[in-house]
Amino acid sequence: MIAVLTVTNMRGVTLGAAIQTVFSVAKVGALAALVLFGLTIFRQPDIASANFSSFWAPATGLWR
Repeated sequence: MIAVLTVTNMRGVTLGAAIQTVFSVAKVGALAALVLFGLTIFRQPDIASANFSSFWAPATGLWR
C-alpha cells in the first residue's frame, strides 16, 4: 500500500491527496459505524450496569 501511495504521489500530489482523503473518510466512517453499532445494536443494559455499578470502589478501598 505504501508503494502504491508513493507511486501515486510521484505522478501528482493532487491525485495522492485525493486518494488519502478517500482513505481517511473510509477510516472515520468505519469508526463511526463501530460506535453507532456499539451504542444501538449491541447495547446490553445489564452488562453496562455491572461495569459501572462500583465505579468509585477502587478509589475508596471498598472492593466487592
